Amino acid sequence: MNDREAEGAMTQSVVPEALWDEFHSVVNMTSDELADWLRAEAEREDADRRPDQDGARRIGLRVLQIMDKGRGDVNARDRMYMRTVVQAVATRNDGWFDTAHDDDAWRRRLMCLGHDPRRPAAH
Repeated sequence: MNDREAEGAMTQSVVPEALWDEFHSVVNMTSDELADWLRAEAEREDADRRPDQDGARRIGLRVLQIMDKGRGDVNARDRMYMRTVVQAVATRNDGWFDTAHDDDAWRRRLMCLGHDPRRPAAH
């Protein structure tokens, strides 16, 4: 194996298949939907007064970058963000959401991560 092949093998092994699949299952918005959402959130009048959501928006921008990559192009930093998103969505979306219960801030944070809790789960 030459150096280039070794680098390619290392790059592809950076993201385990289970994490790749889970990330793409959790991120249920398209890149266009997420980009539009993040733009709208940044333009909200009270955006500067919501520091708890600023971090989610920054992660959302990183999610957009990862969504544009193939599995072999994802690096170790991307993998860290992928795990962060999967864990954050699992923590914030632990099954209690009900369309009758509308916690706007909770939903906005999830959507900044690329997860729309109102969207039916893909099977």
